[in-house]
Amino acid sequence: MTIIKNILRTFKIGIFFTALIHIVILVIISILKSDIKYLNYYNILDIDLFIPNIIDGYLSQIFSFVTIVIILSAIYIRISIKSNKLIKSPSPANVE
Repeated sequence: MTIIKNILRTFKIGIFFTALIHIVILVIISILKSDIKYLNYYNILDIDLFIPNIIDGYLSQIFSFVTIVIILSAIYIRISIKSNKLIKSPSPANVE
């Protein structure tokens, strides 16, 4: 079982590292080309392949930002709840 956990952890770290490099590249391209569209969440996910022109316009940029805030907030809340459950100490036994 430990081998499977290590393999899964390796994949998680690999995917995170790859995504981090991808975002850094997009930030650099966005700065060099002075175009915020490269950082649009819908563009990063290539949703424009299914919904053409979704990455165009200011409203798309706003919705993209709101989507990222909602996703990151949900992840933060989930992690906070999980870590609070681990930190809580068991209730003391009734000692008379």
